[in-house]
Amino acid sequence: MLGTLRELRVMRNDTGNGGFTLIGRRLQGSHPDWEPFERPFPDPLDPDRIYVDSHSIPRPLPLWPIARAEVCEDCDARELFLFHKFDRASGDISLRCGRDHTFPRDDT
Repeated sequence: MLGTLRELRVMRNDTGNGGFTLIGRRLQGSHPDWEPFERPFPDPLDPDRIYVDSHSIPRPLPLWPIARAEVCEDCDARELFLFHKFDRASGDISLRCGRDHTFPRDDT
């Protein structure tokens, strides 16, 4: 089941032909690089967000606010960062990628 999941980063929605074209980058398989994709879709999705997509679900599932695609400050590569920890005292959230690098999240 996990092998059929794809992580999508929707960068924008273009209109045309009675629907939308999702344009962005996706990850597939283990240790992948971000590859470009374009896909027709009947509705727009929020841009600059991460979604999980599979043939077994009717529409991409948003992973906001627990996942984010960012350029890693440590290795200068675009990485998928996932929720790591929450500091109750400060309200800060940190994310971590598969290379064990962290991202200080600032969504204000």
